[in-house]
Amino acid sequence: MGLMPTLESIVSNYWFRPSLVLMVFLSFGLYGLLNRPRQPLHLLVTKFDDRIPLLPVFSVPYLLYFPYLFLIVLYGIMRTPYFLMIAASALAIQVAASIVYLCCQTHVPRPDRIGRGLFSRLTSFIYWFDRPYNTFPSLHVAYSVYCAYWAWIIVPGAFPALAALTVAIILSTLFLKQHIVADVMSGVLVASVSIYLVNTLT
Repeated sequence: MGLMPTLESIVSNYWFRPSLVLMVFLSFGLYGLLNRPRQPLHLLVTKFDDRIPLLPVFSVPYLLYFPYLFLIVLYGIMRTPYFLMIAASALAIQVAASIVYLCCQTHVPRPDRIGRGLFSRLTSFIYWFDRPYNTFPSLHVAYSVYCAYWAWIIVPGAFPALAALTVAIILSTLFLKQHIVADVMSGVLVASVSIYLVNTLT
């Protein structure tokens, strides 16, 4: 009896939701900390992956992923009754991916020539700030699926547009040579399992 009011008071505290947002945002930093080459590096590229062309125009949806993720997390935690599940599933994705990165780090080779023009410059910028390690599973894919799922729950009116954005982001990981098919499939799996477990346990 004495424990429940304490938990309720913590959850209803003014600073609890902002603290969850901060915790989730800080967890994203794990990717950067682990995105450094460690031996052995595993290469999962197939002949099919080699046939996928480089299309720099996909740098646009690739970069739109960042405001998409941050807005879903921010709005979902601060303004909806699903805030605990939204935070927990985001953290579960990050923890699961980080364990894989630590135990089995992968690498995706990048093309030597990107081309010229605005989209090529954007692609070069992406290559500059995002090193080609920790590719399996793809967090771009995992968190895009996560965003689409929670968008369907919390902003159903915007879901068709956000679902299209999600598909574009997933395709961008392939057409920018940031990821391969195995990375995409594992990203979908990590997001799906994390969301399922959080929904089941809560």
